[in-house]
Amino acid sequence: MGMDRIHPQPREGGLSRHLQQSLGDDLPPFWIPALRRCSQLLVPHFYDSLKTEVEDTFRDILRESLGDETVSAGNAMVTHSCRTIFDCFIRTLLARNGGTLRICTNSVHFGSFYRILKAMNLEDGVDIDFYEIDLQLDDWSLSTDSVSASTLKSCDVVLCMHLFGVPLDQTVLFELGHKFGIPVVEDCVQSGSLYSHYKGHPLSDVCFWSGGLDKTPSCFGGGFGFFKATKHGDDLYQSTLSMLSSFDVDSWSDRFQSLLNQLLHLMLAKNYCFSLNLVGYVGAAVMRQQVKWSELQLSVRRNKAIAPFQHRKSVYLRRPSIYQFLSIRHGLNKTVYSKYAAEEIAKRDLLLKCIPTECRSLLFPWMTPKVVAAMRANEGISEFLWVFAANGDRKALLDHLDESRWISMINTTWVHNEGTALEDNVGRKICDGLTYLPNLCQLDERQIRKLADDLVQYAKDQELVELARCSGPDGRHDIMARDGDEDDAN
Repeated sequence: MGMDRIHPQPREGGLSRHLQQSLGDDLPPFWIPALRRCSQLLVPHFYDSLKTEVEDTFRDILRESLGDETVSAGNAMVTHSCRTIFDCFIRTLLARNGGTLRICTNSVHFGSFYRILKAMNLEDGVDIDFYEIDLQLDDWSLSTDSVSASTLKSCDVVLCMHLFGVPLDQTVLFELGHKFGIPVVEDCVQSGSLYSHYKGHPLSDVCFWSGGLDKTPSCFGGGFGFFKATKHGDDLYQSTLSMLSSFDVDSWSDRFQSLLNQLLHLMLAKNYCFSLNLVGYVGAAVMRQQVKWSELQLSVRRNKAIAPFQHRKSVYLRRPSIYQFLSIRHGLNKTVYSKYAAEEIAKRDLLLKCIPTECRSLLFPWMTPKVVAAMRANEGISEFLWVFAANGDRKALLDHLDESRWISMINTTWVHNEGTALEDNVGRKICDGLTYLPNLCQLDERQIRKLADDLVQYAKDQELVELARCSGPDGRHDIMARDGDEDDAN
């Protein structure tokens, strides 16, 4: 059923009081009736018109890859956050299954979603567990040989998550989920962005993207969900729509606070205007000790006062305000994304060219020739550049980057399942060894060459190539994952 035949019915008094909610409760009493009457006449029409315009733009972007027939038959949804969509469909499945839910997914979990599931699992009458498919140690591809069709058949949902800015080949999960009639939900946030050529697998029922901080489109908040015209797609759309209609509309003050937090976070975490350098050098002068850029940036990511990540349900279980829809409309209509995608391809090629092959496979195990070719063809935009501590000593990597004047930070995006049933969880080793580096589009050619030289020197200092040669005839490296340096920033 198409979106043009399904319209959310606003909660009584919700949109009609939008201006009053936005301006607060401290207005003089005589203004309240006037504002209420004004909002009853003007706000719902403008809000619905803006919402429809944003959703239609989202549909047009999807049509470029999916075609008009698929997009017209399905349902598009633009929400406060992609967490909103995730929370709603998980609660739908929990209600459908009497409070129990078994999720089939890979062993590297997106931190925000994993923590939402952990919080739900603490609620009375809720029992969520996972059937995890591990990744291969050498190239971080899905371990398809370990997939048990009978075990997957017992799951209630297949959650396919993409990793590191490129679509992860999970064909076997899509096919088995479709074969057994299980809902297949696809997290495309790390598939190369909404503006890449990849717009979801043909067998998925639901796909969603993010317009949040560091994402593309850069809307400073927003979730984009596409529910296909399948039984599960229609059911999950209707239930999510029903939940959304009961949420309050975000106020202008909440939107302003969110934008302020994201601005501060961008300036510090991404070192805009050299703000992190300023803080670091002033702090070093006061405390008379060497700057640890990785620790400084991690403290920024962990600071809940300015962290923009919406963990509290009271924050993300809302409908977008008019102000957020205006921001989303602006983000969707930018014309610079193709320029950034082309720039990223050229700069990634330069970085890899400057690093010998034997070091490259240790520092970036997932960047096999096949994956690099796929990234080039997909023309996506990555959120970060990652590097891996192949010997498990991530602190040594961070110290080397600090000494080389690179602002880096341990991985806070990906986490492992603390209650995993996997005997040798490669996903955990991956999460515990990853480190953020600056986005390539932030660097010029000279800086990229310096970064390559510094990473090669790190590999030599840690004798990573010798370690790989001694690890067996297949050349696999030994990953000694460490505990105690994990984080919960996302």
